[in-house]
Amino acid sequence: MGISIIVLAGLIYPTNVKAQSPYELGTQVASAGIGLGWSYSYYGSTNSFPAISLSYDYNIYELEDVGMISIGGTFGYKRVSYDYPSTSYKASWTTMVFGARGALHVDIFDNENLDTYGGLVLGIRSVRYKDTYYDQYGTNPYSYGGAHVMLAGFIGTRYYFNPNLAVYGELGYGIAILNLGVSLEL
Repeated sequence: MGISIIVLAGLIYPTNVKAQSPYELGTQVASAGIGLGWSYSYYGSTNSFPAISLSYDYNIYELEDVGMISIGGTFGYKRVSYDYPSTSYKASWTTMVFGARGALHVDIFDNENLDTYGGLVLGIRSVRYKDTYYDQYGTNPYSYGGAHVMLAGFIGTRYYFNPNLAVYGELGYGIAILNLGVSLEL
C-alpha cells in the first residue's frame, strides 16, 4: 500500500528534468522493496510475507562509451513459517542477507529517465531453522542456524517519475527472485 502511494505521488508530479542522471559520477540511490518468489523452497503450504530488501548504490567510475560502475550494499530479510494441520507442531525459517554489491549501469534505451543495470552481490546469507516437535522434551535437534558466503547476480531497471523518485525491479538470486520497490536519488 505504501509503495502504491509513493508511485501515485510520482505520477502526479512527473517531469523530464532530473537533478542528476543515473549515469553521472557521484549519483547515490537508496532503494527499498519487497521480494517475490522465494529463492529457497520449503514446504508447499506456508505462512509467509514477501521478503524485505534494502540497497544502496554509489556511482564511482565512468567507463567511456559504456556506462557507469556503482558500488554499494544490500540487506534482505525473509521469514517463512509452517503450521502442521491438526497438531501444535510448527516450523519456521528466517533468512537474512548482508552484502556488498557492484553494478554496471548502461543506457541501452537512450532514455534519461530509465536506469538499466546488472551486477553481483558478495555477502553472507544467514539461515535459522526452528521447529517445535522436540520442544516438549527440552532439547530440539531440529533447531539450527548458520551462515555462508553468497555470490549472487542480478539485473534491474529503475524508472524515474521525477528528479529523485523512481520505481525499480530486479531479477536475481538474493533474498528473492524478483524485487520490486521504490528508489530515491540522494
